[in-house]
Amino acid sequence: MNSELKVYIFDDNRAATAELKNCIEGFLQKHGCYASFRCFEEPKQVEELLKSGHIGCDIFFMDIELGLDVNGIELADMVSRMEPEIKIVFVTGYADRYSQAIFMQSPALRPFGYVTKPIDRAVVERILSLLIKGSEEVEEKRVEFSKNRRVVSINLREVMYIESWRRKLIFHMRDGAEEEVYAKISEITDRLPDGFSQCHRSYIANLKFVHSVDEKKGEVKMVNGRDLFLGKTKKDSFMEDFFRYKGGI
Repeated sequence: MNSELKVYIFDDNRAATAELKNCIEGFLQKHGCYASFRCFEEPKQVEELLKSGHIGCDIFFMDIELGLDVNGIELADMVSRMEPEIKIVFVTGYADRYSQAIFMQSPALRPFGYVTKPIDRAVVERILSLLIKGSEEVEEKRVEFSKNRRVVSINLREVMYIESWRRKLIFHMRDGAEEEVYAKISEITDRLPDGFSQCHRSYIANLKFVHSVDEKKGEVKMVNGRDLFLGKTKKDSFMEDFFRYKGGI
């Protein structure tokens, strides 16, 4: 990550923009990073930026509710289609209200986080920490099992999701490999760090690899194109975990 970040903020409330900017600057300076800012107050300013053909920021904090025909989700979708590497962070007091619209907007839109209003400094700092460090607790932890007189050590950093099938746990890795061990899903849940959440009686997802969630269809869409079941009894807790992982609600 560059020592200087390019940060864009779009919010039609100047006070909210100033508060968020102050929070970002303070955190980055403590960690030896600095930021250049560009702030927008009206959708037409963002639309003009899109028309220029180049956005050029590292992270874009986007308000959702604008009281206009266009909203922040639609603008974020356009940003993501043009430059998918830009991290989108939604700023709203109603993340749960807009969850379905966010997830269903387009496959290109994958939010990096959520910040609630009034601004929660701890949430902003967590999102920035993930951005500048590029690592999480889950990337350092392993779980071990005995298998055929040997010890199998599984790096949770590489696990996309865990499937329970016929008295076995199948660890689906992000490189496409699978590791099978004899165990129940109840035997692994307490051994997993934050960042994993059970979405169905037979599935635990690594939230880092969740692309989107379709609550109506009962599906958790992974970045590799695989759809996991979202069980009715697990939905509320999974959605809470997902939003907390992405920034907080």
